[in-house]
Amino acid sequence: MEGYGIRMPCDPSSFHMKIPLLLLIIGFWANIQAQDYHLLKSGRFGLFYVSGKDVFASIRVKEDTVLGGDTILILPTRIEKLNDTCYTAYGPSFLGPQIILRDSSEHLLFNRWGDTLRFRLGASLQEAWPVWADSGFYITGRVISHEPDSFLGLVDSLKTIAFQMHDSNHQAVPHAVDSLFLRVSQHHGIVESPDLSFFPNVPPKWRYGPQTRYRLAGINTPEAGMQPLTWREVWDFSPGDEWHVEGHHLSDGFVLTKTINRILSREDLGDSVTYLLDKEVEIFGPSYNPFHSYTRDTTQMGFRFHPGTDRLSWEAYNRNEANVVMMLQDTLTPSSTWLDLPSIITYDSGLCWFPVGLWGQDTYCLMKYTRGLGGPYFEDCRFAGSTATYSEILVYYRKDSLVYGTPLLIASQADMPEPVGYQLGPNPTAGPLWVSPAAGQPGFRFELFDIQGRKVFVAPVPAGGSVLDLSALPPGLYLYRVHRQGHLLGQGKLLRH
Repeated sequence: MEGYGIRMPCDPSSFHMKIPLLLLIIGFWANIQAQDYHLLKSGRFGLFYVSGKDVFASIRVKEDTVLGGDTILILPTRIEKLNDTCYTAYGPSFLGPQIILRDSSEHLLFNRWGDTLRFRLGASLQEAWPVWADSGFYITGRVISHEPDSFLGLVDSLKTIAFQMHDSNHQAVPHAVDSLFLRVSQHHGIVESPDLSFFPNVPPKWRYGPQTRYRLAGINTPEAGMQPLTWREVWDFSPGDEWHVEGHHLSDGFVLTKTINRILSREDLGDSVTYLLDKEVEIFGPSYNPFHSYTRDTTQMGFRFHPGTDRLSWEAYNRNEANVVMMLQDTLTPSSTWLDLPSIITYDSGLCWFPVGLWGQDTYCLMKYTRGLGGPYFEDCRFAGSTATYSEILVYYRKDSLVYGTPLLIASQADMPEPVGYQLGPNPTAGPLWVSPAAGQPGFRFELFDIQGRKVFVAPVPAGGSVLDLSALPPGLYLYRVHRQGHLLGQGKLLRH
């Protein structure tokens, strides 16, 4: 038989003796594999996309301790919406307040009512166990799938656990948990989970809806997928960074501000970082008080680290003695890999916590910050009881090899134009508009923008003036600008009835 490349054992009995040993090794390895599953591990965080909403929730272990052979993982509290207007800074994470790890690979979780939830991550395929019980009813968990799968560019063994409600007669009964699943990766933890802090109930509609699922969008060890944004990263500039911001203030008139920021140097001081900043600012005043100013200066900008510097999204921290807390709310899209625009929300103290808007006043907008480009940025912010609106828009940046937007053009002090007058009327108008340069002045170009900033009308105006037909424009508020040879002569509001 050796001539055919097949070698028979000298003692046939030795072949049979190897079979039990092989089975023992396979069984031992399978047992190790089964016990290696964890929902969450210390030193790791996960960023989860909340289904149905463009928001992300992060989760990590705040601290861990060993008690009686069990490992207790304490999870950070979260800012949580209680109803349409009321919030709390002490809500549980979507996995509850803590996780207890048992030697038997059993994980104990606790919902917001203190009920115990049992998850046997070492269970084999089709094995079932009781997850929750109350008043004669109980819910079982069952491993319905155990196979390799890919996520975030990683490949790992995944277990999928399904749930079933039973009555006191041990009969399966319909319940909302029947459509929920828990998916756990062997080496990377939760891949998909319902909101277990409400389990077995479903979250109210104001908490993302009854079928809310948390799907893994990024992890830090190994670094894969999207990474959550922290305050430290918001203010993490590097020499050579440049960003341009356009500010709008619409009140009695339209004020335009252009700002160009350039980082010249950086100094790390342990508990803080200091930057040398080159800053150019150009301001155009309203039509009733037209002015045009330009400044350029080199200043220092510092950022001091504090306990909230490295908090993840939805984790609150005290900002001052008034118990005002802040958080980062990631509002990324799953395809985004770099630019994060999280909403910043502050909350007032008391039995019910309320949103506090821009500059500590009630506003009808949320501030946004960007990784490595600071902030806040916002559009059409309006204070309560006021018609004035404010915008600070990031229109351009150059950071490392990334470039976005169109750079602002700013006139230097030497390029400042002499004040030039013009006339227009009637304003408001229900018909045509008469526009004319001041006596003895040459013509110019007249432009109209709608309230979203879109250019909707352009016309040349000769030295003798012109009557402009605006009949194609719908009634509403418009912003006008007057230009001559690339220089802005003036701007203001025009109301069309």
